[in-house]
Amino acid sequence: MIEGNAYVPYAAVIDRSDVEPGRSVSGTCYLAAEIISPSDRRKPSSSNRGKIAIKLAGYQALPMCDVVLLIEQWVVAVTVAIRDAGGWITRRLTDPGERLILPAAGLDCRVVDLYARTSLARARRTA
Repeated sequence: MIEGNAYVPYAAVIDRSDVEPGRSVSGTCYLAAEIISPSDRRKPSSSNRGKIAIKLAGYQALPMCDVVLLIEQWVVAVTVAIRDAGGWITRRLTDPGERLILPAAGLDCRVVDLYARTSLARARRTA
């Protein structure tokens, strides 16, 4: 049973067997990906942190979650948080050609590949 506030990431890798019929939440999440919108930058009235920082902390608190991707909506940039034995390692990737490699998720692509078929990718092709 999931209690308290729950945020639903834009995309997630979950354990299908953990999904309860008729519910849109899961107790297991191995990878969470958020597309950061302008509202994610705002601070809820009850907090001194932005909504995206609260979401990130929530995903990192999930015992099975090992990767969180925070994908910027208006610029080519992604923040990658990966859990290791010592805690969370966070990197911000802003070079469109930089490789995003997540072996546990079977992902190996360029940062710009996350923006395929978006106005940001089209702008890069015409520049």
